[in-house]
Parts: sequence; C-alpha cells; structure tokens
Amino acid sequence: MFSDKRILVAAILSGIYFVILFIGVPAMLNSNFLNGFLELFTIPMIILQGSILASAAYRLIRKESRNSLQMIISGALSMGIIVSFFFIS
Repeated sequence: MFSDKRILVAAILSGIYFVILFIGVPAMLNSNFLNGFLELFTIPMIILQGSILASAAYRLIRKESRNSLQMIISGALSMGIIVSFFFIS
C-alpha cells in the first residue's frame, strides 16, 4: 500500500496538471504533437483522480489514517478536481 505522503504528492501533481489544462495553456500552444500527447496523458490522470479519491475515502472510513492531514488534503484535492470536471467546459 502507498504511504499517505506519496498519495498527497500524486494529488498535488495531478491537481497542478488539471489547473494548467483548465486555464487553457495548451490551447495557446499551436502544436498538434503536444496537444495529442496531452490528450493521451489526460485519461490516466482522470483515472488517477478517481483512485486517489477512493483510496482516501477507504483509509478514512477504515480509520487507518483517521487523523492524517495528508489523506484529508488528498481527498479534498481529488474531490475538488472531480467536481470541477462537471462545471468547467
């Protein structure tokens, strides 16, 4: 099982990736190769967000990491990104 710190780092890095996508930085670049690469990279990042949320919920419900601030922050970041998928077009 992964440690709380690794899950937090994964949540932060994928959060930064999605913030860059939501701001529209790749749309400013006029490179088909780069945009294609980003599209192929986005699907695994979406799956990673679901995995982080499921892992954080499981650990918090199971009371394995009940008082871990890292798991609470990871779950909140992941939930925020997943909810933003439905509101940002």
